[in-house]
Amino acid sequence: MKMKYPNVFAAAGIFLSLFVGRAATAQTPQDLQAELDREMPVVSAPSPTAAPTPQPEPAKHSSTAAPPLSQPALITPLPEVPRDVIPPPEDTSRPIKIDMKPGVTEIVAVAIGHLNRLVTPFSEPNVVTTSDAMTKVSGNVVYVSTDKPATLYITPKGDETVALGLALVPQRVPPREVILTLSDQGRGWKTSQSAAKAEAWEKDQPFLDAIRFVMRDTALGRVPPGYDARSLSREDRTPVCAAPSGVTITFTGGQLLRGAALEAVVGVVRNQTAQQADLDETWCATRDVVAIAYWPQVSLPPGGAAEIYLLRRAAGQTPPIIERPSLLGNGR
Repeated sequence: MKMKYPNVFAAAGIFLSLFVGRAATAQTPQDLQAELDREMPVVSAPSPTAAPTPQPEPAKHSSTAAPPLSQPALITPLPEVPRDVIPPPEDTSRPIKIDMKPGVTEIVAVAIGHLNRLVTPFSEPNVVTTSDAMTKVSGNVVYVSTDKPATLYITPKGDETVALGLALVPQRVPPREVILTLSDQGRGWKTSQSAAKAEAWEKDQPFLDAIRFVMRDTALGRVPPGYDARSLSREDRTPVCAAPSGVTITFTGGQLLRGAALEAVVGVVRNQTAQQADLDETWCATRDVVAIAYWPQVSLPPGGAAEIYLLRRAAGQTPPIIERPSLLGNGR
């Protein structure tokens, strides 16, 4: 069997021819190796191909993507506010009257850095505050000046059961006068003053003058000096009146102003007839009553009403009755 290795024998022939033809000229093994390196072809191995770098896929936008910034935003117009629901601006150039409720703090705008005047329903008000506001009491008036918001509690001197709270807000407005009144025509309120002051005030003038001043202050809505003022309760003595048919006099929900020797009771009289009714003071005259008056009118039209002021001696102040024997004997 004849085998053919053409590639192997060709390479061997080249090697022998090189070795025999140049053996005589080679001096050392190193020279021979150098000759072989020059004659043998150099075959370089192909360099490995680098794997392609994966490229990131482009991001896919969802259907809910935000619109581009260049797109203008939609503006929804607001409906106009009717002028009749907008409160008119407060007139700070005139005095204001606030119906105060004990335990409720009222917010009041006052002049910043100027003197403001607070007219209280107390004859001797007392001011309690922790702010830097400057206050001065003169009679029943409190003068106050502040540059920062301040809270004031005003109480009658010697009585902490009633406190009128004010939150003062300084603004660039003219100096203000604020008139403080007690709520609901005095129902449910109470103010106590010095009984000693009431007694001194009553004794410092003739008895008839004291009666006239008490009736005048009551009609003007003021409390006489030193008097207590509160709602009339069931425990108080209710005046007894005998008005004609169709005319009603009631003291339910009335007021009581109590001093040292005198006290005033305030009620309401109504004409429920179809004719004019002339009011008579003798309808409520009893032994302890010293004066009676009607306000604002003494002749009521049908359906008309007025206040009745009944001034009587305080409990325990009615002098006892001492009888004198008659000179005519039992046949008087």
